[in-house]
Amino acid sequence: MDKLYIVTPTYNREKELRKLYSSLKGQTDKNFVWLVIDDGSNDSTGELFQEWIKENFITIEYYFKANGGKHTAYNYALEIMGKEGYHVVVDSDDWLVETAVAIFRRAIINDTNIVGTVYPKGKKIKNEIDNVLLSIVDLRIKYKIVETCILIKNEQIHDYRFPTFDGEKFMSEEVLYIHLDKIGKFRFKNYEVYHFKYLEGGLTNNLFSLWLKNPKGTLYFLEQRKKFIKKNYKGVVKIKELIKTTLNMEAVEYTISKSTYDYFRKAGIKSILIFPFVYIVSKIRFK
Repeated sequence: MDKLYIVTPTYNREKELRKLYSSLKGQTDKNFVWLVIDDGSNDSTGELFQEWIKENFITIEYYFKANGGKHTAYNYALEIMGKEGYHVVVDSDDWLVETAVAIFRRAIINDTNIVGTVYPKGKKIKNEIDNVLLSIVDLRIKYKIVETCILIKNEQIHDYRFPTFDGEKFMSEEVLYIHLDKIGKFRFKNYEVYHFKYLEGGLTNNLFSLWLKNPKGTLYFLEQRKKFIKKNYKGVVKIKELIKTTLNMEAVEYTISKSTYDYFRKAGIKSILIFPFVYIVSKIRFK
């Protein structure tokens, strides 16, 4: 039977992890490994996991690394897993329904020739794409489904690593999705498996602040998005997404510049034409 990893990168989430642990103990199918990558926590996360490992209710593999951001913790997990089995990332402040692992297991048995399976986070959604093979990037751009739980075949992704930039600790997961799109298709299954909430200090809740604190990585992922859109979309969708991405890129460049003059000196004359829009986006995104 294929190995299934529940991968959880965590940083100072001792209190929130308890709910996830409870949901994993309550799984109807306990044939999985909880692979936890502690990204340099300085709370009692380590001691908590030592207690849980001793309880032996579920199989836990716990690793501690220096703080580098969620994407570096994921890179670490990929090194550990190698080509073996499948994995699902479950954030430390989220939890699974009791039948989630059983549902993942069915997908592993039934869909051996694709990259993986995608589920909505939260409740089932009203959409006609259930059981359809599709591009994982299309979920966000074409179908407007942003929050997803993704079951991935490790053999398809074992050699991938998120790029890293010195001094930065954030990289958008969209970079991974663009890579996965090059590998193959995913099946969308409209099952309720994963629940989540926004935490103060969580990545999603502080996205634009993270963009500014990590400008090199942000501009890198926006450039990858731009290339993907140019190559894979046509018509109104292409134009709309290119405009949004370009304005976001320019807004980041403008906000991190020392002055408006410095921004124009680097950006060139063409940026003058769109500057009013860039200014508005920068004030909305980074107020």
